[in-house]
Amino acid sequence: MEELRFIPSNIPFEKAPSGSGEIKRPIVDDQGRLVVVALDPSAAAVNESIYDEINAVPKDTETTIVSFTVPLGRTCRISGGSASGKTDAAFKLYIDGVLKEKLLNAWTDRNVSFKAIDDIEEGKEIKITVEHWANNVHNFNGSIFISTRG
Repeated sequence: MEELRFIPSNIPFEKAPSGSGEIKRPIVDDQGRLVVVALDPSAAAVNESIYDEINAVPKDTETTIVSFTVPLGRTCRISGGSASGKTDAAFKLYIDGVLKEKLLNAWTDRNVSFKAIDDIEEGKEIKITVEHWANNVHNFNGSIFISTRG
């Protein structure tokens, strides 16, 4: 018999007694056939990276770089986010208008990285904004790394 090295997530396992040191084994029916559980495809996680750029951002003007609205019937997890530009700036992450994180870049590192946030409900808007203080207009970009589940 060939050794099973990878078992898909839709295979249920027997629960091994706690502390027994036993290995959990796949559940089989009375004829020795492997039991497989059908997964609801609408409940599967969808992973995305939402990216955008904004050009010619004026001084002292908070401007949205990238945004995403959680689809109806789904919840969302932000696994992270990033933003950058070629001048000193403040980058803000908002969830439905509520400021969740504010990061400043510097001349030594023009990139910022946002932390993960769980359980964002359907219909909520996620956005990254930028505000800078340089005399000229500048270009910025940003990404939101998300996973939605239904």
